[in-house]
Amino acid sequence: MKKIIFLFAAFCFVLFVSSCNNAKKTMVENPAIDGTWELVFIDSAPKPLAELYPDKIPTMEINTPSKTITGNTGCNSYSTALTINKNSIDFSAPIVATERMCMNTAEGEALFLGFLPQVNNFAVSQGELYFMKGNKTVMRFRKS
Repeated sequence: MKKIIFLFAAFCFVLFVSSCNNAKKTMVENPAIDGTWELVFIDSAPKPLAELYPDKIPTMEINTPSKTITGNTGCNSYSTALTINKNSIDFSAPIVATERMCMNTAEGEALFLGFLPQVNNFAVSQGELYFMKGNKTVMRFRKS
């Protein structure tokens, strides 16, 4: 009898641990934002995007299963860790970037990399990804 109770308790424990792991996984993964996105709006831009980024518009590739973001700032490649919980997003992990010297995109790159740590939530609507600081949209991307 003790053996049956022990096996039942072990089975319940395994089931409990398994369900906890699955709950964590679904909170992190958000397939609506997975994929490659191209910047179409950035708040406080002193000039049009085509002038801020004359060589290449910034991109972002989001991979929620691996919890990473990679992309291009218009000059340099970058990557960072991704933390998502429902519609909140956190860019507090260090952003690693190459260090090419790009005179004609320095202003835009600084603006782009400056906004990322400020973003704390997001929304997806009509094929566009909105990055927000509170209720204010600071960046908007279109799926590419």
